[in-house]
Amino acid sequence: MRKRMVSPSFFSDEDLIANFDAWGRLLYVGLWCIAEDSGCFEPSPLQLKMQIFPGDNIDPKDIEKWLAKLAELNKIIFYEIAGKNYAWIKNFHKHQTLDRPSPPNIPLPDWLEWCGKEHFGNDRHKWHYKFTGKLFDDKSKTIRRQVEDVSPRKKEKKERSTSTRRHFDDMSTKEIIAKFTECIYPGITPYDIDRLTAYIEDGLEPDLIIYAIEEAAANNARRMSYIMKILDRLRAAGITTREAAEAEKAGRKTITASHRSDDIKMPYHRIVRAPRGDAASPPDAGSAALPDKLSPRREDADSSRDAVSLGNADLPPGQRLAEAWGFDK
Repeated sequence: MRKRMVSPSFFSDEDLIANFDAWGRLLYVGLWCIAEDSGCFEPSPLQLKMQIFPGDNIDPKDIEKWLAKLAELNKIIFYEIAGKNYAWIKNFHKHQTLDRPSPPNIPLPDWLEWCGKEHFGNDRHKWHYKFTGKLFDDKSKTIRRQVEDVSPRKKEKKERSTSTRRHFDDMSTKEIIAKFTECIYPGITPYDIDRLTAYIEDGLEPDLIIYAIEEAAANNARRMSYIMKILDRLRAAGITTREAAEAEKAGRKTITASHRSDDIKMPYHRIVRAPRGDAASPPDAGSAALPDKLSPRREDADSSRDAVSLGNADLPPGQRLAEAWGFDK
């Protein structure tokens, strides 16, 4: 089972409403999920019952009748290869957007051709199914036109999700992918490629995108959001080239350096204490002025025994030291 898109027109299709009940219409929706990316599936009633109606009491004979009716309404087309029956949903490629489709496991009918690795190598964005021949009647031209109109090469003109294919072959885009893989992380996703190449559509040069990737790596911010933040800032400033971005960065560094040179350096004042054993000596004339009131540490006061005299022996140690230095009591 695969995820598929269901067109709103399915619910108002007159052929389906007139010929099927709710279970029959549900079978038709289930066929789209059962079918491979080619639109082909094996029309085995028992197998379809187990896949689409695993918990419902649906008779495989009813499924066989519904399949025959879908073929009668030209919704599906039966074909046979090597004695085994297969079926193809006619409008499958009209309603499904396939990005990097898978190779077929079920043999393809004569009117379908798989263009994959043998044609485009590992560039899976180019893999697609191509309509090559007529079906059975005059309507074949219309059918061929419907299939070709939604081939992967033309879907890129209709949907933004396939814009990556537009740029993937450009040498500049390959350089962006290589730089991203080298500087950020390996295995860039198609979604990230699409987001980066969108800046090229906005007028930014590929070298500027490479510059943003290098800046993110230099700042150890290896994430897509940081790269986009740089590119958004440059785009808002009208910068579209790498040279202009480097000049803008140099200008910001010059401004930052000038601001730093204008900073006012506050002088550092150091209070000089009298060395141990010379507490009675006043400070030098060239030394920094001491505060009006000195609160010496207890160890300095206790160690200044030579400042003790008969007149101040009864005073506290701190007051004796202040008196010895010539301060008011």
